[in-house]
Amino acid sequence: MISPAVFIPVLEKTGYISRLDQYVVQKVRQFQKTRYEAGLSVVPVSVNLSRVDFYDEEIMTTLMKDLAENSIPGWMMRIEVTETSYAAMEEHSNALLDQMHQYGIKLLMDDFGSGYSSLNVLRNTSVDAIKLDMQFIVRDSESSKGRQIVESVIEMARRLNLPIIAEGVETPEQVSMLQAAD
Repeated sequence: MISPAVFIPVLEKTGYISRLDQYVVQKVRQFQKTRYEAGLSVVPVSVNLSRVDFYDEEIMTTLMKDLAENSIPGWMMRIEVTETSYAAMEEHSNALLDQMHQYGIKLLMDDFGSGYSSLNVLRNTSVDAIKLDMQFIVRDSESSKGRQIVESVIEMARRLNLPIIAEGVETPEQVSMLQAAD
């Protein structure tokens, strides 16, 4: 197994990340369209987009146009973009978010808490949910300070009416910690 932390930077550096993103999005759309047209149950699928593609207006416009042309409801697609991607180009991010919301596409802020600007980004964007960085769960579930941070983030998300997803939950202790924080 090769961790995405190893191969994603290589793909970004070489420019192949867009091809991977487009391939994954295409396969997800095909799968959903087949199920949708067959009358089978369909659930939203989250797709991670690289920072490169999130900023590429042509790719994002093509994605939204393709959903509309293929009669795939936007609610079937969730796009995940890292918190640092939002922060790097805030004005562009907000315009794109507005356009995505018009199509019904939900946007999730991935790796929340991993960057330096989480609160500013939350204040200035209209994301649909946040995904708590797994390091808060994996590393901090045993420490008192870590648990307090997780509890605070959950409370903040609740007050902002934002769903929160915890990444990296693997042990009963981590589940218990999250249940106690909720």
